[in-house]
Amino acid sequence: MSLKSVESLAGEVARYAALAAFDVEPGARGSLVAWLSELVAWNARLDLTAAKTATELVELMIGDALELARVVPRDATVVDVGTGAGAPGLGLACVRPDLVITLVEPLQKRCSFLRQAIGKTKCAKVTLLHGRLDVATDAMARATFVFSRATFAPNEWLAEAAAVVVPGAQVAVLLAKEPVPSDSRMRLLGTHAYGLAFSGRDRSIATFERTTEA
Repeated sequence: MSLKSVESLAGEVARYAALAAFDVEPGARGSLVAWLSELVAWNARLDLTAAKTATELVELMIGDALELARVVPRDATVVDVGTGAGAPGLGLACVRPDLVITLVEPLQKRCSFLRQAIGKTKCAKVTLLHGRLDVATDAMARATFVFSRATFAPNEWLAEAAAVVVPGAQVAVLLAKEPVPSDSRMRLLGTHAYGLAFSGRDRSIATFERTTEA
């Protein structure tokens, strides 16, 4: 990604937020740009994203985060399993400072980047765990809202989360063209449909609540 693209990140973040009708506060916008600028710098040597332009990068990294920000309850304790380079969990942390967020990532190179990026964003309520789902079970058992993007198939993620979260906790499943999954232990609370603001690609977030039933 060129230096020109890095310099345009702030403008593309503001443009995306405007098209998505999401009011990003100046401080949050600065945090998003700090994270994405760091990602561009690290990507030159670690290949953290396949995005080729600032436009592609902004949509990929913050598109789902802004929509999750509309559905996550206030003051929730959140876990993002398989966060990659921080999407959508770190983006969510930038725009929702009321949330306590744990990012879980199995690849060491991504964790190295994330430690630096978290510091750059100055998001104080973000914790990073290095590992797969098994290292996240304690955090998920304490969480009130958990999600994972593209790490598991929708039905697999819903089943894995249902086995760990406590009754009353919410599980979000991020969907593209897949049908809404189901699990006998989970009650569907609703779906939030949206289009990614730059590309128009359809997405939805199905939110479930863990019931007390086995």
